[in-house]
Amino acid sequence: MTVSWRFLSYFVAVAEDGQVTSAAARLQVAQPALSQGLAQLESELGVSLLERHTRGVDLTPAGVAFLEKARQALRAAEEAELTALSLLRAQEGVLELGFLGAPPYLHNAQLLDAFASAHPRVTLRMAELLFPTSAAAEWLQAVDAAIARMPPAEDTVWEIPLTTEPRVVLAAASHRIAGRSSVAVEEVIDETFIGRNPNTEPSWAGFWSLDDHRGGPPARATDDAPAGTQELFALLGAGDAITTVPQRFAVLAAAVLPGVVRVPLSDANPVVFSLAGRNDRRGPLAEALMAIALSLSADASAEQGPANHAPGANPSDHADPSDHADPSHRAAPLAPPGAAQDGPSTPPA
Repeated sequence: MTVSWRFLSYFVAVAEDGQVTSAAARLQVAQPALSQGLAQLESELGVSLLERHTRGVDLTPAGVAFLEKARQALRAAEEAELTALSLLRAQEGVLELGFLGAPPYLHNAQLLDAFASAHPRVTLRMAELLFPTSAAAEWLQAVDAAIARMPPAEDTVWEIPLTTEPRVVLAAASHRIAGRSSVAVEEVIDETFIGRNPNTEPSWAGFWSLDDHRGGPPARATDDAPAGTQELFALLGAGDAITTVPQRFAVLAAAVLPGVVRVPLSDANPVVFSLAGRNDRRGPLAEALMAIALSLSADASAEQGPANHAPGANPSDHADPSDHADPSHRAAPLAPPGAAQDGPSTPPA
């Protein structure tokens, strides 16, 4: 028996929405085609998955049991497709680098220039990411590596801290703090914050509304639910709500958004931007970039001395970059760049 991946996606969408009409709209499929696909899936399986009624659909007991397996199958198919794309990029000499907000060349030029100089025939392709909606590994599944503030650490992801920078408040020019040279956390912690998308990873989203200082979400937040940096920027300047962002985002926002001001936070836990990627996608090009990042981080740490760790911050946000040169520190063990992996380990020039 062969089951169509397309029909599985139809079933999962209808099960989640509870309606054929909304599922068809979400999948951008004609409703008759979706209904026909569902009927064909049930025919191929030999069981009824859905009970249809005037208000929509309900899952049968068989449908309930089948739903999670269908989700797992779709995730596995997506993983396989993305892995194949990653292997194809490596074969073609392309490294896809994810980022949030400000393009990496504005703030990580030393790393990227060093990589380009060492590997002139490799194409470094940029891909803007939305806010993380899940664990780091799933968030990074479509890229070979990324430069961002990472969600909480996990064993399936490697991470090398690159730079530390302060958080900055973004607010409308009419806000009471506009014109201040800086503010303390206690001066803004009870302000109304721009709402968070319920799908965004909670601790990552909460960092920008100062949850790490407050111990929980703000008492007042708007109903907005930005899914990415551009949506967040679009919400600024339209009211009294504020947000905090990394300094690099604040500079960009204030430069392109009229009516928006940036005010540095004098005592907030800092933001660490890291180079990170999935351990199962550590191909030769990613390893080459890792090697350069580790070398630059070690040089910077030697010049600056021990880092001052801010109390109460996420470990990602006060790590000494040189700590991550230790293969036993954080995430899965890192073999030295160039060590044996599945497939070739020597990056193309």
